[in-house]
Amino acid sequence: MKKTRAEVPHDRLLDVLAYSPETGAFIWRVDMAKNKCAGRLAGNVRSKTGYVCISIDGVRYLGHRLAWFYMTGAWPSNEIDHIDRQGWNNRWNNLREASRAQNSQNTDRKKGLSNFKGVIWDNERQKWAPKIGLNGKCINLGRFDDIEEAKAARLAAETRLFTHSPRV
Repeated sequence: MKKTRAEVPHDRLLDVLAYSPETGAFIWRVDMAKNKCAGRLAGNVRSKTGYVCISIDGVRYLGHRLAWFYMTGAWPSNEIDHIDRQGWNNRWNNLREASRAQNSQNTDRKKGLSNFKGVIWDNERQKWAPKIGLNGKCINLGRFDDIEEAKAARLAAETRLFTHSPRV
């Protein structure tokens, strides 16, 4: 069984933190501890994930989830997607609720020779091979001699298939 952690009540959140929707920053309203003084910036950017993490009453929370809760009064029922793909950017206009599939569509993982998401080198055919995943299936988008054509095919597929956030 999944262990659930206590969620800070909304009134407690409003008592201890101020949130700026324009900057995405949280500021301590009260002195919580030696390093959590009123008026100081709350939280740290985690080096592994790039997300802001804030501890309240001994429980760690992700800043984007706190921002959602702060602004709406309800915990998000899904994941929170950073529109600009920057996990530290918790500006209100950069956050939206998303399913796991939608959130994963809005990633920019670059790897391999192409340094472009979804474009790999097919060594056997000596061509660039763009691919895209959708609903648990891998869709091959052809083979190309030119890497720019392969990237264009991948981007066109994102625009056509991803309903949440095609790359712009």
